[in-house]
Amino acid sequence: MSRRLTAANVVVAAIVGAWAFFFYGVGRTMTECVGVSPRGTFGGLFICAALTLPSVVGMWIGARLLVRGGLTDGIVAAIVVGILAGCVASEAAILADEAQFAAEVARDPSADYSRARAWPNRNGGLVYVTGLGIHATD
Repeated sequence: MSRRLTAANVVVAAIVGAWAFFFYGVGRTMTECVGVSPRGTFGGLFICAALTLPSVVGMWIGARLLVRGGLTDGIVAAIVVGILAGCVASEAAILADEAQFAAEVARDPSADYSRARAWPNRNGGLVYVTGLGIHATD
């Protein structure tokens, strides 16, 4: 089996990457962590794997039934690249949002402040409490 780059593999990597971006963010946000931490990273990876892999398996089975041969060349590599790229991009977006929140707090550190996280993680929030620092909420 050759490992050539095909348009189908790029499409698969992009779809899987989008799923991983969203699901990693959900898991990372649910852990209520601020900054990179083992708990936050594990939570993100666990939810990402639990929700992305069943979709990937279904997509793979469908592809095998519809197209014989070319689509599956390098498909595992495309899936792995998609998952890794999605998770890394999601973590970077979350860290950028947390840095923006810290900058917002720095304008007036004497007042308590809170807001929802940036899209697509609006289900969680960031909170600054004077004397206690920045915390995440679910």
